[in-house]
Order: sequence, then structure tokens, then C-alpha cells
Amino acid sequence: MAYTRSLFVKKRFIIPLVILSLLVAGRFYLSTYIKNTANQALAEIPGYYGKIDDIDLQLIRGFYTIEGLVLDKVEAETRIPFLYFPKSEVKIQWRPLLKGEIVSELSMYSPEIKYVLEDQSGDDDEADRESWTKALTELVPISINQLEVYSGQLAFKEISAEPEIDLKIEDLRLSARNLQNVEQEEAVLPSPIELSGISFGGGKINVKGDINLIKQIPDLDLNASLEDVDATALNALVLNYVGVDFEEGKVNLFSEFAIKDAYLKGYVKPLLENYRLIGKDENIAQQAWEALITGVGFLFTNQRTGKFATNVPFEGDLSDVDSNTWKAVWGIIKNAYIESMESEIDESISFSDFFDSDEEGEDKDENEDEDEDE
Repeated sequence: MAYTRSLFVKKRFIIPLVILSLLVAGRFYLSTYIKNTANQALAEIPGYYGKIDDIDLQLIRGFYTIEGLVLDKVEAETRIPFLYFPKSEVKIQWRPLLKGEIVSELSMYSPEIKYVLEDQSGDDDEADRESWTKALTELVPISINQLEVYSGQLAFKEISAEPEIDLKIEDLRLSARNLQNVEQEEAVLPSPIELSGISFGGGKINVKGDINLIKQIPDLDLNASLEDVDATALNALVLNYVGVDFEEGKVNLFSEFAIKDAYLKGYVKPLLENYRLIGKDENIAQQAWEALITGVGFLFTNQRTGKFATNVPFEGDLSDVDSNTWKAVWGIIKNAYIESMESEIDESISFSDFFDSDEEGEDKDENEDEDEDE
């Protein structure tokens, strides 16, 4: 009897210990397997190389952490990584699970995307959509329903320019929800998106709207603004491409655009306020060029508000979008001499405009059919 009791007591401790050991070993093996598989997928993207430092798997809590993801061009001229994601978390969303939908939430902390023109340009870029999709699927095998980005950074650099062009958007915050449409199945644009950040020159960037990512070419309705940018922060860019730079001024940019069935409608409204230009050099040719630019700017600047502005509309199939040059020119003249443009979104573009156009087209077709019957 004593022997049986002793054996029972041992089993009480040994069996849980064995189960715990199997769980720890399984967790370690699964983490290693996911890491190795993802690294293999990253290595197979043509023209790029990438790696992941570690994957921390939390099976019971239903999430895992991807640490130290780096991706860059194989033949890059610099040592600046194209993508660097220090920490990303993938979680199972429990509420959709109750509806039978298995989807995930991806949260990214301090991600960096740095586009160096010299690294990314060239004819050797063979990376295809299938390779990128495979790599993403290995990293996040469950469909992403919610995307959150905290303290992100986007950068554009042209190191061969003189002076070097370096434009950044920092403190980037992105929230995109219901991307797989598991909450509002009947909604035309079921996924709300919000983006904010601090741009070059201390400006504020904001994008807000709705999108339908389930379609192959997404439908969307977005408003975007870039406000209160110190114009001198653009000096490297305008020096290289225009030949002058700013002594002072503020830059604002407002835009609305909507896409339905691969057809785009929208506008972009740039405004330059209280600005003053200075020349790149002191030679006579440069002074003449500066005087010409300054004179044209003065001629078409609203003297009451100090704004140089226009509105550039665009519309068409995504494969052949046309902007209306004459309307852009008229916008400059109108702002200067008739009515100053406001530093705000016009609220003139809406996704519902497409449905109004469809209804007008149907009414027209019906009237034509009635005429033919008569």
C-alpha cells in the first residue's frame, strides 16, 4: 500500500512536469521553426536580403513578437536599411473568433522605412509580388484585420544631390481597422483609416478616410493634409530641381481623392504663404533666374493674404489619370485676383459622387430607351 501511494505521489509531480517540459520544448521548436521559415522567405525575395533576430511565441495568450526585422537591397550603395522593424506583435483577435473568423491584429513599434534613391534605383530590381506576399504570409500567416503603427518613421534620401536631400516624417501613427470586413459586412467602405505624423519642417500630416481592401484594386475615400511646413526645410529639394531656395515661408497641401472600380477622382491644393526666395549663387545668370521666379511669384500671389495657391484636379482610370493643366492655371489666377483659397480641405470630393454618376447614367440610358420605343 505504501509503495502504491508513493508511486501515486510521484505521478502527481512527474506528469505535470513532463507536460510542462513538452510545452516549453514545443514552444521553443515552433518559435525556431517560424523564425527560420520567415528568414528563408525573406532571403528569397529577388534583389533583397533580410533577417529576423528573434521570435517570441506566447501560445496561451495567442500572440507572438517579431524582433529585429531588417530588409535591404543586395547591391545597395549605402548601409541604410530599407526596412527596419525593431518590434512587431501579432495577436489573434478574440471577438471575430466568436463569429467563426480567424483574423489577427498587427502592432508595429517604431518601424522605419527609408527610401534611398541611389539604393532603390536601377534595372536590377527583380522583386515580384509573389515573393513579397510569401514573405508576409510566413511572418503573419493569419489574415490581418487590424493594423496599428506607433512612432514610425518614413524617410526619403538622395545622397548624391548637392546639398543632400533628406526628408522625413516622424512620430508616425497609423490605425486601420476591420480590414477583412468581419464587423460591417454590408458596408461599401468598411475599413476606417487614420494616419498622423510630424513632417519635415515641423509640419503636421493627417490622412483620414475609409477603404475596402478586400477588392483586388481597393475602393477608397480619403482626405489628406500637410500643414504649417517651414519652407526652408525644402531648400535642398528646390535647390536641386528649381535652382532657388526659400529664405522664409510656410507650405500647406490639401487633397481629397476617391477610387471606385479602379476609377480615380480628386484634387491636390498646394499653398505657399508669406514666402521669400533667395538665389542659389551670386552669378548674373542665377540672379536673373531668381528675379524671374520672384517676379512671377509676386504677380500671382494674393497681396491681401500673401498666398500663392492653386487647385489641380485629376480624374481617370488608374492606368491613365489626367490632370487638368488649364484648371490649375486658372486656380493660380483665381487665387491671386478673384478669391483667395482657404487653407483647408474643400470637401468637394466624395465616394458618393460615383453613385450619383451611375444613377445619372442609368437615367440617361432609360430615357434613350424610351425615345427609341416611341
